[in-house]
Amino acid sequence: MTTRMGREDWLALGLKRLVAEGAGGLTVEALCAAAGKTRGSFYHHFDGHTAFVEAMLEFWRERDTEGPKTKSNLGQSPAERYRLLEEAAIALDHREEVAIRQFSQVHPSAARAVAEVDRDRVSFMAGIWAERGAPPDQAKTIAELEYAAFIGLLLLFPDANDRTRRHHSNTFEKLAESFLHTVE
Repeated sequence: MTTRMGREDWLALGLKRLVAEGAGGLTVEALCAAAGKTRGSFYHHFDGHTAFVEAMLEFWRERDTEGPKTKSNLGQSPAERYRLLEEAAIALDHREEVAIRQFSQVHPSAARAVAEVDRDRVSFMAGIWAERGAPPDQAKTIAELEYAAFIGLLLLFPDANDRTRRHHSNTFEKLAESFLHTVE
């Protein structure tokens, strides 16, 4: 008995293939071979390769940006929102983040998606830092630096474990809090 591939199954497979094979893993032929499905099964869900890539990028954005933001918004205080965002970010599959960023170097739609996600994430983080008492311009700068450090650590140390990531995040938070107290 064969299992059916739903739309999200194809999208998750696309991210998995992107991690394993890079852009070459996203051809319709490669996806169908990895899924053990026919092209008809693929085209049942997507009008073509471009539609698939767009849907995969949106799937990634929803899961890896909107999901953590939603979890963060469950916090009752800015500090709790920050902590929930940190935990959600650490729990993500960082190999996918790196693969998407590599893909964005060769694919215009991915480049646009990454740029939009980066702006959205920085803006959200700046909002939390503003709630924690940073003036708006400093909140944005802190968020940009923190985000740059987060992405940089993923790229430079892809094998870092969650404990190391949490340590880096906590260290950055202490540095930012110290900076805010010296500026007041």
